[in-house]
Amino acid sequence: MPPRLHPVRSTYSVLAAHCRGENSSEAWADWALELMGAGYDSEHIVLLAGTTPPFNGFEMDRLTARALAEAGIDASDTEQVLREYAWYLAHRSLGGAMTYKEAVRRLSRGCSELDYPADLLAFYELNDIYDDPVLYGYREDELAARAESELCAWLQAFEAGTSA
Repeated sequence: MPPRLHPVRSTYSVLAAHCRGENSSEAWADWALELMGAGYDSEHIVLLAGTTPPFNGFEMDRLTARALAEAGIDASDTEQVLREYAWYLAHRSLGGAMTYKEAVRRLSRGCSELDYPADLLAFYELNDIYDDPVLYGYREDELAARAESELCAWLQAFEAGTSA
């Protein structure tokens, strides 16, 4: 399944945090500011962008739900949200905005959260290898090359709709 493209790339990370039940009030406020910068202008997006600490969790949940609706973003399918987050991580790491190691760690977490789907298992294994590359017989450059290869292959399959 190809990802839904969001004009504000941080959408993927805040939605993933939301699906995990993580408190991300400040991230939501920052996200709303980015939405406004991308041309979104609606009542609850503006209100969400204007929130400052200390955050009221209940109010943030209410504002966030309405801002998502106003932006036309559906966060109800946790699997889809986490897979799109994986797509975002792969793009960021291959583009140099994030290390392969950090991307692999986050993808490994996603693998466990999605109950270990076959297409993400390589990242779970790579995460273990990153913990002790010598034990697994890898030099740092070899591990980076393998991570890059796995990220490219997964990204290509995901975008073609052949993963999962």
